[in-house]
Amino acid sequence: MDVVVEHFVGTCRTDSPDMLAEAMNERDARGLNEFTVSAGAEYPYMTVLVNRTSACVHYFPADGHPGYASSGHGGDVESFAAGSPGEMIQVDGDAIVSCEDAIEAVLEFQRLGGGMPRSLTWREL
Repeated sequence: MDVVVEHFVGTCRTDSPDMLAEAMNERDARGLNEFTVSAGAEYPYMTVLVNRTSACVHYFPADGHPGYASSGHGGDVESFAAGSPGEMIQVDGDAIVSCEDAIEAVLEFQRLGGGMPRSLTWREL
């Protein structure tokens, strides 16, 4: 399935899992990025906030639905760029997963045609 990946460093459209994984590894000089991944339609879509090796993932299935957040390892609060490269937010460790797990979830989103990835544990917002 063709997906569109928008992030701080650029935008790409691909149906290749390898190119998708490559795009999801893009970072700014600080090791940060924010990704929005969609099938080209408004919904469903995912967002992935990345700080070096940590990520926070959200899945939004439909308009009006509050979405789901990744359920993570329960470690310390971490800072992520969100909205613009200069805006930083704090994310509780309960929502943080590894970047590898986040990328696998995005690849699964692609394989499922926009379906909710089952490779992560989710918490409804």
